Amino acid sequence: MKKLTKQGFVFALCFLLMLAVICPAALAAQQGSAVLQNENVDTQDEGVDEQDEGGDTPETPDTPDSPDTPDTPDAPQPQQVVARLYICCRVLFFGHTWIYVENKTQQPLQVGVVYVAPGQGVSVGTHKFRRADGGGIYYNVEAYMTHKRGSSGTVARGMDLTSAQLQTVNDMIVYNNSWSLSNNCNRFATRVWNSVAPDQVGYTFLPLSEKGKIGSGGAPSMTNPSRDQVLRQNGGGYGASTYRVKDGSLILAIG
Repeated sequence: MKKLTKQGFVFALCFLLMLAVICPAALAAQQGSAVLQNENVDTQDEGVDEQDEGGDTPETPDTPDSPDTPDTPDAPQPQQVVARLYICCRVLFFGHTWIYVENKTQQPLQVGVVYVAPGQGVSVGTHKFRRADGGGIYYNVEAYMTHKRGSSGTVARGMDLTSAQLQTVNDMIVYNNSWSLSNNCNRFATRVWNSVAPDQVGYTFLPLSEKGKIGSGGAPSMTNPSRDQVLRQNGGGYGASTYRVKDGSLILAIG
């Protein structure tokens, strides 16, 4: 009995020693696992916070309103009246025939390669022998000289021009920067007029004869241009330029 009791005591003691060693280790392992889980949770929370912080889209500052763009005038319709065209002829010596275009709109209007202010006009004609800048298209020679020396002996005929008709007139001007015996001032003016007018004007070589074909209407009241507005076309087409004519181009009267 004593032997069994002693053996039981030894077994119990060994069991208690095992518990003393195993339980603290298990507890420590359990605590370590819990700490690790807590750390993972904290790390995930931090990651979520960082994502929240990084994911926030910065507020875009308000963009100031763009300034209002000024209204641009509407382009004239093809059948809208935009100008008035005159064919004019004056005979004092050899004579001269030209055209005059008056702007009837409220905005600058292109005539040839120049722009005419609202309510104003421009005379256009071909010259050669009596102009120091050579043969070709001139702007405002006739208007300038008329205001200097009067309009006596001038006759004219007029018609309204639509936007489409003005385009035809402009084509005739910009591509006709030349002068020859077969393309003199009479020929230029009558070609321009007849390209758009329902009442055609017959062409003759001499302005004296042309004057009778144009009729007996009085000269239009032409705008009085400044000296700097008397111009010579340089080149042909819509890319052509102009320059101020020499004084020698304004010595002799027109006609």
